[in-house]
Amino acid sequence: PSSGSDGIDALGRSATVVNEGTVGINIPGGAGAYGLTARATAGAAAVNNSGDVTINGAGASAAAVSTGMYAATTELKITNSGLLELKGGTTNSATRRVVELSSLAGSTIVQQVENLAGGIIRADAFSYAIVLDGADAITNPVQITNNGRIEGPILTRAGNDTLIQTAGQLVGSVSLGAGADNLQASGGGNNWQHIHGGC
Repeated sequence: PSSGSDGIDALGRSATVVNEGTVGINIPGGAGAYGLTARATAGAAAVNNSGDVTINGAGASAAAVSTGMYAATTELKITNSGLLELKGGTTNSATRRVVELSSLAGSTIVQQVENLAGGIIRADAFSYAIVLDGADAITNPVQITNNGRIEGPILTRAGNDTLIQTAGQLVGSVSLGAGADNLQASGGGNNWQHIHGGC
């Protein structure tokens, strides 16, 4: 509990994590916790989840799904048709996020998050649903496609980001940063608290 805990962590060339079962981490105190992590030192990194991943803890650093980017990484994609959940928070923190995307200065790779029909990305009241880590000036682009349900704020940076809502529900604030952002809403139900971006 004092040093944190990981569920499944893959590091290497073309790292892929596939989960069809249950990954649950219950961690007391302030230690960090990560459910599924794919970090590609070269090639593509992918996380495909159709099961349940739940992180329960008050730590300031936590993620149900995380990706890692390196200079030789060519693609990053997270696909979810199951449950990704973060709960137990007691203090607001941008480093508590259900989906954590990594940043790398100068990279132009579009990091993709695809929440399929039936997929749930759920943050507690102290956490974010999706976050691109790094400073606000980071220009790594992000594309989020939602056909399921996303509960909680979305925060990206200064890249040219895209949010596509074709079905399902999106509940929470959306901040796409200062880039030339693109919002496409053609279906589903939306309960946005506010939208901010350089659209």
